[in-house]
Amino acid sequence: YVPPNNGPFETSVTEAWRDCLWSVVAGTFWNYQTDPQGIKAAYDASTEAMRRVVELTPESGTYAAEANIHEKDHIRSFWGTNYPKLLSIKQKYDPEGVLDCWNCVGSKGRSDDRFSCMV
Repeated sequence: YVPPNNGPFETSVTEAWRDCLWSVVAGTFWNYQTDPQGIKAAYDASTEAMRRVVELTPESGTYAAEANIHEKDHIRSFWGTNYPKLLSIKQKYDPEGVLDCWNCVGSKGRSDDRFSCMV
C-alpha cells in the first residue's frame, strides 16, 4: 500500500519514504564480550556494505531507528524538509534538551557527554 501524495506530510519521517520503490537494510552483530574496536569494525563493515547504495541514491532517506549511527547527513536523511517544523516543536516543548537521543531532532551529538560512548 502506498498512501496518496495529496497533501502535506503528516509524519516526521523524510518525504523520501513517500515515493520509495524499495528499502535496503544491512546489519551486523557482536556479542557482549566484543571490545570497542570490534564494535567499531562491525559498524564500519555495515557502512561499507551500504556505501554503493548510498552513492547511487544520494537523495534517498532512511528511517532513524534502522539507520547507521554515523549517517553523514542525518538531518536530511531522517527528517528531510520536515526538520525545521520538528525542531521548532522540540524547542517549544523541551527547550533544555532533556529528552535527547543520538541524531534525533535537536540532538547535541558528540558535544553532549551522554553520547561519549558512541563509537
